[in-house]
Amino acid sequence: MYFRKNTELQKRLNIAMIQQWISQFTVSFQVQSFRAASHGQENIVLMLTDAHQSMYVLKLYSIARSHFTASYIERIMERETAFVMFLREKGVPVPALYQTKDGGFFIKEIQNEHFLFVTLSEYIKGKALFYTLPHMQAMAALQAKMHKAAVSFAAENFYKEPDDQYSMLAYRMKQRKPITAKKFPNALYSQLEYVYREVQPELSSFYKKHEKFLIHCDVKFDNVLMNGTRIGALLDFGDVRYSVMHEDLGASIFYMCDYFHNRKLEFGRFLSVYLRSYEKESGRRLSNLDKTIILYYAADRFLIWNLFYLAEDQHNEKEIMYQEKMAKKHMRLIEKLFMFFGKELYWQG
Repeated sequence: MYFRKNTELQKRLNIAMIQQWISQFTVSFQVQSFRAASHGQENIVLMLTDAHQSMYVLKLYSIARSHFTASYIERIMERETAFVMFLREKGVPVPALYQTKDGGFFIKEIQNEHFLFVTLSEYIKGKALFYTLPHMQAMAALQAKMHKAAVSFAAENFYKEPDDQYSMLAYRMKQRKPITAKKFPNALYSQLEYVYREVQPELSSFYKKHEKFLIHCDVKFDNVLMNGTRIGALLDFGDVRYSVMHEDLGASIFYMCDYFHNRKLEFGRFLSVYLRSYEKESGRRLSNLDKTIILYYAADRFLIWNLFYLAEDQHNEKEIMYQEKMAKKHMRLIEKLFMFFGKELYWQG
């Protein structure tokens, strides 16, 4: 969530540098080759191969020392790695992390103006499959199992998001720039703002009053490795946060809707299967309030994303055209989501 792929570091990587990091973990092997995964913007993911053709995954997380989370980012890393190992003990399919020689699960370095965190995990075979109905059922079952386990995780021993951080992207609204551009899609921006002001107070209030535990917050098709119809592993815990389970489901719906819309497919049937499967596996019937909050969390991501980047790119003619196009698409998606959940959406108060 806060990390950014350090492209300068990636250009400098070599086997000697990687071997130096490996030497700080309890597992011992000689790196014969490595390749970087092309996907992702938040960290560098390296697939390592040793002399016996065994594979490992090395992740490099980089964050500027001036970043607003710099004072507590190490606590976030401690929480993430502890949660991964806890879930593994509870039978949730996640890759095992290798310990460092000092007993932790990551290395921390200072490189120029950045903090660098390094983790090493096992490599798990599998394929990230596009959404199908069986895939949606398996994902919902995985989230239900993870939520049941997470309730007993000792979250009080780790960093917790403050009450004003009701959603993963809430901090972006504090960073939003004022609109000063003369040529700007004001009507569209006002529509986004209107819906945001309907959704945000409800989520903020709900977040403060209801049960919270650690959630993955990034369960989507390309973070789930499948072996046939079985989930082999859930990947990428970089967005883990202390929140309500509704945000976890809302985040997944956000990704699903964007996926189906881009392929000109209706998402209603898939979302129905997903939510019914979650109810079945969790043993919890979702009330109308539950469904409303899940909807609002999905919408919250679309809204904040567009409000932030429309303001951020307002003086860049090329970028603002792209952002306006995205915002229009996402407004249509929000309208469809509200209809699916049986909620009315008005532009005028």
